[in-house]
Amino acid sequence: MSIRNCLCLAIVGWGLTLPAAAQTVSLTFDDGPRIDPTPLMTPAERNEAILAHLRDKGVQAMFFVTLKNGADRPEGRAMLQRLSDGGHLIANHTVTHPDFNAETTSLDTFAQEILTCDAVVRTFPGYRRVFRFPFLREGRPSRNATPSECSCANTVIGSGTSALIRRIGSWIGSSGRLW
Repeated sequence: MSIRNCLCLAIVGWGLTLPAAAQTVSLTFDDGPRIDPTPLMTPAERNEAILAHLRDKGVQAMFFVTLKNGADRPEGRAMLQRLSDGGHLIANHTVTHPDFNAETTSLDTFAQEILTCDAVVRTFPGYRRVFRFPFLREGRPSRNATPSECSCANTVIGSGTSALIRRIGSWIGSSGRLW
């Protein structure tokens, strides 16, 4: 038996503990704020319940906004303001939640979805320049654009799980176009 295995058995057998590394979990909410009522709560009641639970537990969350669900209307913006005032972060999840893998989704549609949503969410104090792909689907750059059409094909679209959340800052040029 190796020294490593003996040490592991000793730790488990004698109940010795080793200091654990700090761990972090991020709590995120997608597709809100929803301004449609549910059978049990109004949108304002639902928003306040979420805020109360987060506040009671001392948790900061990030809310990924989809404009079509209400953030483009005064009552939805009021909900976002309450979330932001509560110390929570606001980020971009597009206007209409399109599937970037769909044959009908062009790179121009992709860019406009991000830029239009960003124009709304960046007005809140809790805004962070972060984007989450709808359905966690990153699109297919070989179909949407060639590298000469968009130098971001590999950087923006990315691949694998590293693209679950992407920072927008380096993607959007001064022209308002994705780089």
